[in-house]
Amino acid sequence: VHYLDLAAGLADPPPSDPIPLTLVRRVLDGLLGQGLPLDADDETYALKGTGRVALTEDDRAALGPAASRFPLFG
Repeated sequence: VHYLDLAAGLADPPPSDPIPLTLVRRVLDGLLGQGLPLDADDETYALKGTGRVALTEDDRAALGPAASRFPLFG
């Protein structure tokens, strides 16, 4: 997650390593108590799950009551 914070300030950052993002997804799913019911890649989930990117109205509708738990940590 910290890599994403650092990369946000770069004009052309190298791509994120998928292995840590997979682990972040597992942690977020554990905190949520279920898999994310959104069609989001690991990076997007990490950003939204930690409050670095706000949920959209569509996200909130898909999450239902679970949307009030976001950010899951941050």
